[in-house]
Amino acid sequence: MMKPRKVAERTMRGYFASKRQRWPADEAREILQQVRLGPDHRWMDRTLAAQAAETLARAAFPVDDLAESYLKIAINYESLRHLDNSEGCQVLGCAYPSSREIVVSDRTLKYHPLFRTTVLHETGHVLMHRRTAKRCLLYKPERLASTPEEREANAFMQAAILPESVLDLAICHICNIYGIDLRLAYSAANGARGRWVWRHRLFVHLINALCVSREMMGIKLKQLWRFSDETVEYHKTYALRTWWHTPETLEVLPRPLRKVMRSVYERLVAAELSTDVAPSATEEEEPMMRSHVVTRLPQLRHHR
Repeated sequence: MMKPRKVAERTMRGYFASKRQRWPADEAREILQQVRLGPDHRWMDRTLAAQAAETLARAAFPVDDLAESYLKIAINYESLRHLDNSEGCQVLGCAYPSSREIVVSDRTLKYHPLFRTTVLHETGHVLMHRRTAKRCLLYKPERLASTPEEREANAFMQAAILPESVLDLAICHICNIYGIDLRLAYSAANGARGRWVWRHRLFVHLINALCVSREMMGIKLKQLWRFSDETVEYHKTYALRTWWHTPETLEVLPRPLRKVMRSVYERLVAAELSTDVAPSATEEEEPMMRSHVVTRLPQLRHHR
């Protein structure tokens, strides 16, 4: 069987090709090769910033569109709370590979990065485990993956949702906007000053731009030997205010409206990222805020 990373790369390239676009991970690698930093820690070629913003906006692709429209995987929404007691933890999704169907807990709709990782994890099961002996495969992020199937589904999800080149481009792009020394994001990330930069400057903007949770980024940065175990644990000790929290779960949108909402939302996110500016001195402790339109749209977009 093909390795999960290869399956993810092939799937993502095919998905974006179906939209007559290139996979953002490939574009990100090319942009990073062209970046040259000036003495103020900003990019010498300012035209690359707009290109990077567009690439990052497309990197936060709608996972339900990938599953439903491109892969023809049926997504259903249920509580799944009845499985919590028997499993001893929260169950956020389950997959039925033989019938190409996944079930996502409605609890994930309150935090869109969690919804995205759940859908991609279950999608990995459908693509790679059709011959598994188990009829139903459960997603339990609170527990370490204990079976080969769960580890492979996690690897697929991580490769699809956060390719290394996309993460590197997002970090570099935000450092360019705010004039942050890249050394604080990389080599000094485990020191006191580097942790402060990640907490007060980088994480909020990375989450807003990529729609990926802080926990997922921490796992990725640890795998890349940029975060130590202690740094990963430190970044779990505080709360962040980001775009993607929804106080309550509303009614699910009918399927015919999803494609329209995705298109409108993606255009607004691209416009928001391309006009991003550094905060003033009085705002430096506040997270980056959305426009009023973008504030409302995530609720419309992912309540399906």
